[in-house]
Amino acid sequence: MDEHKGHDTVSVVAERTEKRKQLEENQQKSELKTQDREKEMQKLRQAVVSLKVNVRSIYSEITVRLSEVLARAE
Repeated sequence: MDEHKGHDTVSVVAERTEKRKQLEENQQKSELKTQDREKEMQKLRQAVVSLKVNVRSIYSEITVRLSEVLARAE
């Protein structure tokens, strides 16, 4: 720190260095959050695909069973 009229001051270079360090840390945190959210979104997309496959399978099974029941009823 530099002495300036009776009180300490931070040099411009030191202040800029500290701000740059803080900015880099914030950028890294932001990137990690973004990556985590992208991973979570991918998991959710896979879950949706899996649910759609299961629903189609169940629908097909119900359709077959209903057709069998209706055929027996005739």
